[in-house]
Amino acid sequence: LMDYANEMTPLVAAATFCSRPTFEKLLDAVGPAAVERDGLGLLGVRPCLYKGAIISGNHENVSLILARYPQYANAVNPDSGCCPLHMACGTAADRGQKQVMEALLASPAKESLNSVVAPFYGSVLGTACKFNDQDPETVRMLLKAGADPSKPGAPATPTSSKATSSFPSPRRARP
Repeated sequence: LMDYANEMTPLVAAATFCSRPTFEKLLDAVGPAAVERDGLGLLGVRPCLYKGAIISGNHENVSLILARYPQYANAVNPDSGCCPLHMACGTAADRGQKQVMEALLASPAKESLNSVVAPFYGSVLGTACKFNDQDPETVRMLLKAGADPSKPGAPATPTSSKATSSFPSPRRARP
């Protein structure tokens, strides 16, 4: 998260690191222009409100963003082809991954479960199974929500450097 924190605005830092009440107060104070400037659409390598809350495991802020900006529930990162569910797979079990996944699956983001297959990361379920610090309950939740195990997983090697630049680096798979 510290690498991600470079060049964050106060609003992005609040979405990523602060409690929901703090983030909500700042969100109300700065207005729509700042929200537009700081982004919500999983904006590649540049920090944005939505991606920050997801990868930090801040499920309360993910829920707040989804409540206020439901149009971003199924946003697809223009660089990597990942959706919010892919991003949640890239966070660690000890950073609130399960709670973030619950918030996303309870929202319209669930529609991306089988419809988005990222070029480098593959399906959401395939992505979840490739991380060694995955919460096993997260994989079970994806299957219960209807994840299709026949969707392709990620290829063995990256197809382009562009695809790898905007997502946390893959950790070694479990043996």
